[in-house]
Amino acid sequence: MKRSTSSISVLIVDDHRILRDGLKASLEKDKKISVVHEAANGREAVYLAEKFCPDIVIMDINLPDCTGIEATRQILSSNPAIKVLCLSMHTDKIHVTGMMKVGAAGFLTKTCSTAELARALHKVASGASYICDEVIDSVLDMVRTPLNHKEPPLKNPLSRRESQVLKLIAEGHTSATAAEILRISTRTVEQHRKNIMSKLGIKKTALLTKFAIRQGVTFVE
Repeated sequence: MKRSTSSISVLIVDDHRILRDGLKASLEKDKKISVVHEAANGREAVYLAEKFCPDIVIMDINLPDCTGIEATRQILSSNPAIKVLCLSMHTDKIHVTGMMKVGAAGFLTKTCSTAELARALHKVASGASYICDEVIDSVLDMVRTPLNHKEPPLKNPLSRRESQVLKLIAEGHTSATAAEILRISTRTVEQHRKNIMSKLGIKKTALLTKFAIRQGVTFVE
Protein backbone atom coordinates (compact mmCIF):
# COMPACT_ATOMS: atom_id res chain seq x y z
CA MET A 1 0.00 0.00 0.00
CA LYS A 2 1.48 3.37 -1.01
CA ARG A 3 1.86 5.79 1.88
CA SER A 4 1.52 9.55 1.83
CA THR A 5 4.82 11.32 2.45
CA SER A 6 3.00 13.25 5.18
CA SER A 7 1.72 10.14 6.98
CA ILE A 8 1.80 9.97 10.77
CA SER A 9 4.66 7.73 11.89
CA VAL A 10 3.78 5.63 14.93
CA LEU A 11 5.71 3.53 17.44
CA ILE A 12 3.53 0.95 19.23
CA VAL A 13 4.63 -0.01 22.74
CA ASP A 14 2.96 -3.01 24.37
CA ASP A 15 4.32 -6.24 25.84
CA HIS A 16 1.67 -8.38 24.10
CA ARG A 17 2.66 -9.19 20.54
CA ILE A 18 -0.86 -10.17 19.52
CA LEU A 19 -2.09 -6.71 20.52
CA ARG A 20 0.75 -4.99 18.66
CA ASP A 21 0.04 -7.06 15.54
CA GLY A 22 -3.67 -6.27 15.73
CA LEU A 23 -3.10 -2.56 16.21
CA LYS A 24 -0.62 -2.40 13.34
CA ALA A 25 -2.94 -4.24 10.94
CA SER A 26 -5.91 -2.04 11.88
CA LEU A 27 -4.13 1.31 11.89
CA GLU A 28 -2.35 0.78 8.60
CA LYS A 29 -5.73 0.63 6.85
CA ASP A 30 -5.60 4.40 7.27
CA LYS A 31 -3.35 5.66 4.45
CA LYS A 32 -2.25 8.60 6.60
CA ILE A 33 -0.91 6.41 9.43
CA SER A 34 2.26 4.35 9.22
CA VAL A 35 3.38 2.02 12.03
CA VAL A 36 7.14 2.26 11.69
CA HIS A 37 8.32 0.32 14.75
CA GLU A 38 7.13 -1.77 17.70
CA ALA A 39 8.54 -2.16 21.23
CA ALA A 40 7.78 -4.84 23.81
CA ASN A 41 9.11 -2.98 26.85
CA GLY A 42 9.89 0.48 28.18
CA ARG A 43 13.62 0.45 27.60
CA GLU A 44 13.18 -0.62 23.99
CA ALA A 45 10.58 2.12 23.55
CA VAL A 46 12.98 4.79 24.81
CA TYR A 47 15.74 3.50 22.51
CA LEU A 48 13.55 3.31 19.39
CA ALA A 49 11.94 6.69 20.04
CA GLU A 50 15.36 8.31 20.37
CA LYS A 51 16.73 6.56 17.27
CA PHE A 52 13.80 6.95 14.88
CA CYS A 53 11.83 9.94 16.26
CA PRO A 54 8.27 8.80 15.41
CA ASP A 55 5.52 11.41 15.36
CA ILE A 56 3.51 9.55 18.01
CA VAL A 57 4.21 6.78 20.50
CA ILE A 58 1.22 4.63 21.48
CA MET A 59 2.21 3.73 25.03
CA ASP A 60 0.91 1.07 27.42
CA ILE A 61 1.44 1.62 31.16
CA ASN A 62 2.16 -1.92 32.37
CA LEU A 63 5.48 -2.92 30.86
CA PRO A 64 7.91 -5.61 32.03
CA ASP A 65 10.96 -3.49 32.82
CA CYS A 66 10.11 0.18 33.27
CA THR A 67 6.59 1.55 33.36
CA GLY A 68 4.94 3.46 30.54
CA ILE A 69 4.95 6.51 32.80
CA GLU A 70 8.71 6.40 33.24
CA ALA A 71 9.31 5.56 29.57
CA THR A 72 7.16 8.53 28.57
CA ARG A 73 9.10 10.81 30.89
CA GLN A 74 12.40 9.70 29.36
CA ILE A 75 11.17 9.95 25.76
CA LEU A 76 9.78 13.46 26.17
CA SER A 77 12.80 14.60 28.15
CA SER A 78 15.00 13.57 25.22
CA ASN A 79 12.67 14.80 22.46
CA PRO A 80 9.69 17.00 23.45
CA ALA A 81 8.50 17.08 19.83
CA ILE A 82 7.34 13.46 20.04
CA LYS A 83 3.72 12.98 21.11
CA VAL A 84 2.73 10.14 23.46
CA LEU A 85 -0.77 8.69 23.38
CA CYS A 86 -1.46 6.33 26.26
CA LEU A 87 -3.48 3.19 25.50
CA SER A 88 -4.13 1.30 28.72
CA MET A 89 -6.53 -0.94 30.59
CA HIS A 90 -6.14 1.30 33.66
CA THR A 91 -8.68 4.06 34.29
CA ASP A 92 -7.87 4.87 37.93
CA LYS A 93 -6.84 8.40 38.82
CA ILE A 94 -3.30 7.48 39.86
CA HIS A 95 -2.35 5.99 36.49
CA VAL A 96 -4.24 8.54 34.41
CA THR A 97 -2.80 11.59 36.17
CA GLY A 98 0.61 9.94 36.32
CA MET A 99 0.71 9.72 32.52
CA MET A 100 -0.63 13.22 32.00
CA LYS A 101 1.80 14.77 34.47
CA VAL A 102 4.81 13.42 32.59
CA GLY A 103 3.50 14.94 29.37
CA ALA A 104 1.26 12.44 27.56
CA ALA A 105 -0.82 14.18 24.89
CA GLY A 106 -3.76 11.83 25.28
CA PHE A 107 -5.26 8.85 27.04
CA LEU A 108 -7.41 6.02 25.69
CA THR A 109 -8.57 2.78 27.24
CA LYS A 110 -8.10 -0.57 25.51
CA THR A 111 -11.87 -0.84 25.17
CA CYS A 112 -11.81 1.88 22.49
CA SER A 113 -12.51 1.14 18.85
CA THR A 114 -9.90 1.28 16.11
CA ALA A 115 -11.80 4.21 14.63
CA GLU A 116 -11.52 6.17 17.90
CA LEU A 117 -7.80 5.37 18.18
CA ALA A 118 -7.25 6.61 14.62
CA ARG A 119 -9.17 9.82 15.41
CA ALA A 120 -7.05 10.30 18.51
CA LEU A 121 -3.84 9.85 16.52
CA HIS A 122 -4.90 12.46 13.96
CA LYS A 123 -5.94 14.89 16.67
CA VAL A 124 -2.72 14.46 18.66
CA ALA A 125 -0.65 14.76 15.48
CA SER A 126 -2.33 18.13 14.82
CA GLY A 127 -1.11 19.40 18.18
CA ALA A 128 -4.29 18.88 20.19
CA SER A 129 -4.98 16.53 23.08
CA TYR A 130 -7.36 13.59 23.20
CA ILE A 131 -8.91 12.22 26.38
CA CYS A 132 -11.49 9.43 26.22
CA ASP A 133 -14.77 9.71 28.14
CA GLU A 134 -13.81 7.00 30.66
CA VAL A 135 -10.99 9.05 32.20
CA ILE A 136 -12.05 12.63 31.58
CA ASP A 137 -13.12 13.15 35.19
CA SER A 138 -9.68 12.19 36.48
CA VAL A 139 -8.01 14.66 34.12
CA LEU A 140 -10.43 17.44 35.04
CA ASP A 141 -9.79 16.82 38.73
CA MET A 142 -6.06 17.18 38.08
CA VAL A 143 -6.60 20.46 36.21
CA ARG A 144 -8.87 21.83 38.92
CA THR A 145 -6.39 21.07 41.69
CA PRO A 146 -4.40 24.20 42.59
CA LEU A 147 -0.76 23.99 41.54
CA ASN A 148 0.34 24.63 45.11
CA HIS A 149 -1.86 21.85 46.52
CA LYS A 150 0.59 19.20 47.67
CA GLU A 151 1.26 17.13 50.70
CA PRO A 152 3.54 18.89 53.20
CA PRO A 153 7.16 18.25 52.16
CA LEU A 154 8.94 15.45 53.94
CA LYS A 155 11.66 16.28 56.44
CA ASN A 156 14.09 13.60 55.30
CA PRO A 157 12.45 10.66 57.13
CA LEU A 158 13.80 8.18 54.60
CA SER A 159 17.26 6.93 53.79
CA ARG A 160 18.59 7.49 50.26
CA ARG A 161 17.92 3.85 49.36
CA GLU A 162 14.39 4.02 50.80
CA SER A 163 13.80 7.17 48.74
CA GLN A 164 14.94 5.36 45.60
CA VAL A 165 12.60 2.46 46.34
CA LEU A 166 9.68 4.86 46.94
CA LYS A 167 10.30 6.55 43.59
CA LEU A 168 10.21 3.21 41.80
CA ILE A 169 7.01 2.22 43.62
CA ALA A 170 5.42 5.50 42.52
CA GLU A 171 6.40 4.72 38.92
CA GLY A 172 4.58 1.39 39.16
CA HIS A 173 7.53 -0.99 39.38
CA THR A 174 7.13 -4.35 41.06
CA SER A 175 9.55 -5.38 43.80
CA ALA A 176 11.29 -7.64 41.30
CA THR A 177 11.87 -4.93 38.68
CA ALA A 178 12.86 -2.41 41.36
CA ALA A 179 15.41 -4.92 42.65
CA GLU A 180 16.83 -5.34 39.15
CA ILE A 181 17.12 -1.58 38.61
CA LEU A 182 18.78 -1.01 42.00
CA ARG A 183 20.85 -4.20 41.74
CA ILE A 184 19.69 -5.52 45.08
CA SER A 185 17.60 -8.53 46.06
CA THR A 186 13.80 -8.58 45.89
CA ARG A 187 13.78 -9.44 49.59
CA THR A 188 15.75 -6.27 50.34
CA VAL A 189 13.29 -4.18 48.32
CA GLU A 190 10.39 -5.68 50.28
CA GLN A 191 12.13 -4.82 53.53
CA HIS A 192 12.69 -1.23 52.36
CA ARG A 193 9.01 -1.06 51.43
CA LYS A 194 8.00 -2.15 54.93
CA ASN A 195 10.35 0.39 56.48
CA ILE A 196 9.00 3.19 54.28
CA MET A 197 5.38 2.38 55.14
CA SER A 198 6.26 2.23 58.83
CA LYS A 199 8.06 5.59 58.79
CA LEU A 200 5.27 7.31 56.85
CA GLY A 201 2.47 5.65 58.79
CA ILE A 202 0.93 4.21 55.63
CA LYS A 203 -0.52 0.69 55.68
CA LYS A 204 -1.43 0.03 52.04
CA THR A 205 0.78 0.10 48.94
CA ALA A 206 -1.94 1.88 46.93
CA LEU A 207 -1.93 4.72 49.46
CA LEU A 208 1.86 4.80 49.41
CA THR A 209 1.80 5.22 45.63
CA LYS A 210 -0.82 7.96 45.88
CA PHE A 211 1.23 9.75 48.53
CA ALA A 212 4.40 9.59 46.42
CA ILE A 213 2.64 10.95 43.33
CA ARG A 214 1.06 13.79 45.29
CA GLN A 215 4.51 14.64 46.60
CA GLY A 216 5.72 14.71 43.04
CA VAL A 217 8.53 12.37 44.19
CA THR A 218 10.71 15.49 44.33
CA PHE A 219 12.22 14.23 47.53
CA VAL A 220 13.58 11.06 45.98
CA GLU A 221 16.11 12.39 43.51
